[in-house]
Formats: sequence, C-alpha cells, structure tokens
Amino acid sequence: MIVLTGVTAPPCSMHVRLIKLLDERIGDKGVLRLIEQGLAAGVIEDGNWAETPESSS
Repeated sequence: MIVLTGVTAPPCSMHVRLIKLLDERIGDKGVLRLIEQGLAAGVIEDGNWAETPESSS
C-alpha cells in the first residue's frame, strides 16, 4: 500500500513495473519514493479529486 497525506491506494501493476524499470536507472531511493507517491496521488479534474485510474492494459 502507498500512503500519501492520508490517501491510501494500492499500486497498479503498470506503476509497479514503471518503478522497477526506474529503479534500475535511478540510484536515489528518495527520488523513487517521490515518483511512487506522485503516481499514487490521484488526479484533480474540474476541481474534483479522483483516484489514479487503473490501466486497461
């Protein structure tokens, strides 16, 4: 589970794959953690917050 300012969301499989690929290139774990949190944060559209949509692939 990923927790960001009180929002908890399970990582989607595409996010997990992306983080694994980035982990091979980026040595700074703090930067990877920020990327993970950004992916899990969700989106704001027209002033309404929504969870990050699950990939359809």
